[in-house]
Amino acid sequence: MANQKQTHWEDDNIISFTPSARFLYEQGMKRYNKNEVYRAIKFFERAVGVKGATPYMSCQLAAALTEVGEYYKSNKIYHGLVKEQVEDYHALYYFMANNYAHLGLFEEAKKHAEHYLEHAEDEEFIEETEELLELLSIEETEQEYSFEDELIVKQEEANDLVREGKFEEAIVLLEEIIKDYPEFWSAQNNLAIALFQLGKIDEALFVIDELLEKNPGNLHGMCNMSLFLRNIGRIKQSDLLIERLENIYPVLADHRLKLGITFGVVGKYELAYKWLRSLKAQGYDGDMNFYYWLAYSAHEVGNLRMAERAWEMVTELDMTKQGKEPWVH
Repeated sequence: MANQKQTHWEDDNIISFTPSARFLYEQGMKRYNKNEVYRAIKFFERAVGVKGATPYMSCQLAAALTEVGEYYKSNKIYHGLVKEQVEDYHALYYFMANNYAHLGLFEEAKKHAEHYLEHAEDEEFIEETEELLELLSIEETEQEYSFEDELIVKQEEANDLVREGKFEEAIVLLEEIIKDYPEFWSAQNNLAIALFQLGKIDEALFVIDELLEKNPGNLHGMCNMSLFLRNIGRIKQSDLLIERLENIYPVLADHRLKLGITFGVVGKYELAYKWLRSLKAQGYDGDMNFYYWLAYSAHEVGNLRMAERAWEMVTELDMTKQGKEPWVH
């Protein structure tokens, strides 16, 4: 995002403004201090991707991710900073220990907490770390959690690879997960998406078909299948699935998001707006994909004020989207 430019007028001349890491970081801190953590994270993420970013900015991003429960992403940042051996990097082991404890990875939490106590150059988190180790001694049962630990780590790694567009790497890991955990439906859905993105259409359809045969009510599977079919021109089959989806009343936020975006993609704007608006009403603060389809569906159902507000969030997250509303072009 470092090369994104915003145009301003000054003295009848056009000048370009490329946000600096410091500017983006300060914008993030403004949101963070207002307890708008999700919005702050977007600015921190952009800041750390710009030339001039400091390790402290990365630490702030990691801390914010911890606040919203993104413990794996947070630790990924901390691990990178440890590898670089930034100043006072041993203190990061305390934060990683806490994240691992939240994930239920008690062995990893214990290992990182003990490392901090052994190498800490100050006593800032000594008491907290000792309390954490005491809690871990009560909770930890190696045999009980070894199975869950492996699945959680692999799942998060695979999700990151898919989000980053590293589909070939994701496929290798997802196939490994499915082999070990054949009823872990999330992995099968992500495998199908990765295959489809690589143009392996038949393989993607086969994976989703198998998933729906074993778990017929899987909402993500139904949504993915409907979009796959539509993408390859099998509209009638897609419509049959869409009709089934219209009768579903999801409770989980993840399901409402998936359903809302799916309806948006297929042009069912009233239903898309219904589910995405319900998330917004509950305080949900999603990514650019969420705001894009909320804005688009709001405009199509006539709620222009909501469309404008949601599109402002899209452009705040990606300045290159300014003036590119999908209902205009």
